Amino acid sequence: MFDDYLYNHSVNVTVYTLVLARELNFSERQIEEIGIGAMLHDIGKMHVPKSIIDKPGKLTDMEFEVVKEHTTYGYEILKQFKQIPQAVANCAYQHHERLDGSGYPLGLKESNIHEYAKIMAVSDVFDAVTSNRVYRNAFFAS
Repeated sequence: MFDDYLYNHSVNVTVYTLVLARELNFSERQIEEIGIGAMLHDIGKMHVPKSIIDKPGKLTDMEFEVVKEHTTYGYEILKQFKQIPQAVANCAYQHHERLDGSGYPLGLKESNIHEYAKIMAVSDVFDAVTSNRVYRNAFFAS
């Protein structure tokens, strides 16, 4: 276990993502893939120094650049396993991409972002703004 918050965040993102996938009438295979992808979407944060992950204040530009690498680290970790579908690895890689191209790591736009990653991005942001973080309280009270 790397971090309690990260574990809880991953479980929350998985639940939200699975609910959305069911509402969008994904097949059982797709639901299984997106569920695995959601649970593992932040696996690359294991390679980000804990001092940065747990920093209570605003990250410096350099620290934020280090954090952004978690998407690439996660993709590289997951693609090593033949039994993990490419779509699952794409969840780790693309969950911070944004439709307008402002995301990272590749600055992908709209149809170039995997559909799982689009759904996961919504779930990821929802959990981030509704959870207390080390550097700020939740925006919405539960």
